[in-house]
Amino acid sequence: MLAREIVDKLVGLSLHPTLKTRGFKKSGRRFSRRHGSTQQTIWLELSSWNRGSEGSFSVWVSVKFDEMGADNPHPDFFSRIDGVTGLAPPAFDVNASIPLEHAAQRLNEIVVEDVVAPLDPVKSLADFESLGWADAMPWGFAARMAYHLGKDAEAASLIAREAAFFSDRGVTEDGLLERYRLYRLRR
Repeated sequence: MLAREIVDKLVGLSLHPTLKTRGFKKSGRRFSRRHGSTQQTIWLELSSWNRGSEGSFSVWVSVKFDEMGADNPHPDFFSRIDGVTGLAPPAFDVNASIPLEHAAQRLNEIVVEDVVAPLDPVKSLADFESLGWADAMPWGFAARMAYHLGKDAEAASLIAREAAFFSDRGVTEDGLLERYRLYRLRR
């Protein structure tokens, strides 16, 4: 069995049925649900280094918020799950001798308890703020979140820090305000 087939079997044993009961729809190795004014997605990404039955995969989470603009096709927040929970490894290894039932149960526990359960009450950008996950994305998201929650001083401070950090690359506050569409903060 190839590594991707092992991953698909792991997903089918526990994760897919569990996520389905929580409102997620499956497409390939991607699970999405519309939840309040958010679009929440969890996906498994296979390593490009997988060979035969040996390999690994990582689990990612993303959230798109209606409050941050429906015209942006990209997620507003995304992170590998080890960025939002200290209990998850950056990647899960698979091989032909992996105990499938145990590995499927462990994957399900980590994803559901540490990602889905915290997201269950999140139906808006304001709900998401309470998770404390904003820092999992080092630049941009925290400022955009503060801006859309009406915290302009905090957003301006974060933009100033980002511009100062990347100033050697020609990044400016005005450029970031334009890029992130934070027009209210223009001077």
